[in-house]
Amino acid sequence: MLDYKVMHELVTEDSYVFINENTQKVIFSTENDTWYTPDGESHRVFFTENHLTMPVGENLFNFLFINKSDLKLIRTLVKKHPTWYKYRDNHIMDETERFFASLDCAYLYTLFFSNFRGCLVNECTQQLDRMQTEFEFCLNFCCNDGFIPELSSMSAQNRYYVYSQLYTDNKNTCDRLVFRGSSLFTEPNKQFDVLNRLPRMGANNEKYIAIVNNDEPVTDKPAFPSGFSSSLEDLQAVPIFRYSYDRLAPYLMEELFLLIKSDSRVKKCKICGKYFIMKGDYSTDCCDRILDGQKFTCKKIAAIQARKNKLNTSPVLKEYEKFYKRIYARRTNKKITSEDFFLKTAQASKERDDIIRKYGSNPPDDVIAEFKRFLGNR
Repeated sequence: MLDYKVMHELVTEDSYVFINENTQKVIFSTENDTWYTPDGESHRVFFTENHLTMPVGENLFNFLFINKSDLKLIRTLVKKHPTWYKYRDNHIMDETERFFASLDCAYLYTLFFSNFRGCLVNECTQQLDRMQTEFEFCLNFCCNDGFIPELSSMSAQNRYYVYSQLYTDNKNTCDRLVFRGSSLFTEPNKQFDVLNRLPRMGANNEKYIAIVNNDEPVTDKPAFPSGFSSSLEDLQAVPIFRYSYDRLAPYLMEELFLLIKSDSRVKKCKICGKYFIMKGDYSTDCCDRILDGQKFTCKKIAAIQARKNKLNTSPVLKEYEKFYKRIYARRTNKKITSEDFFLKTAQASKERDDIIRKYGSNPPDDVIAEFKRFLGNR
């Protein structure tokens, strides 16, 4: 669930989104400013304040996970209150805010609590159920190896080329129809006060002030203080593109296209049902998310379930599990030493593996009875 206080900060100010391709993070920010007065002349410095960071793709995956009834509820809420007025100052979360926070799609939250609320249910461009279907199909076409086996050997970008050639009427995801509006920024790793205090090189001095239309570029060299370069040794600036859209689809497309560009592979988790990005060269059917109310990741839950299923179908493993729990409890209560515990479990493990190797998962009753006596099970 999205943090209400964080979202409150984003919707009370003009918020922006940018994607750091190096870290594969989507960052929601606002622009702030402060004033400096070096040498008696004031100048204004703008800086970005980051409020929310999410992995690339997560907002898209969360949008695709929204059920049909909740999509209808969004439409109902927009039609009931089509115009948004400035947010109240208190930090008490109402029912509508809680609902949008529960969807975990920051784009939906910020758009609903903005002047563009009505665009969410525009009949021509923003039918959320159809948009969901289109984005899910494009994601699977380009990034899911099992979706179209004939394309599994192709990169995600090459699949997207094929997709855009074939699906020219898909207005939200086809390359000919995608509209991108962005501003280029260079984002520092932190703010450097020594740089902020330098006067801005503006066209406001006698050399430039008389020039018609102020089109002459400013080319005066700045006067840097002693040690200026060494004070910026820790500076690590990266180019980023910052977005602010009045519609949902362009936001989703920014994430989808970066998944395609980075040749990401996705699957739908068999535990929670959300899409996730596969990492490394290993294959898995479950994600690393921890669901609300759970202690373990979906991957861990799947492993626990698989172990339980295996125990239920193997009498040998069931007897070993019973033995292990008993002897582990004895070790915890200090009724046997750690050396005895490891010795007994090693002997039991060898006997277990020998029986499974010889008889498989269904050994004869007399073998199981002998194994129980060996373990001391009742």
